Amino acid sequence: MLFELSAKIVEIQVDSFFIGFSSGEDNELYFVILRDEFYIKEALPNVKSVYWEIDDQSWGEYGEIKEVT
Repeated sequence: MLFELSAKIVEIQVDSFFIGFSSGEDNELYFVILRDEFYIKEALPNVKSVYWEIDDQSWGEYGEIKEVT
């Protein structure tokens, strides 16, 4: 699956290992990536420990990320 989003807003929360991209103030379209708390101490995480979500939880899962540019 290829997903393209022109993000106007980028939010980074270092403490919770979260990065989010949004299309605008209404968050109509968004893409978030966050780490599973169990694996936070790993410098290079196992891909299965990274959760991603697009627009709502029905389009999210652990792992299966190949590239973010």
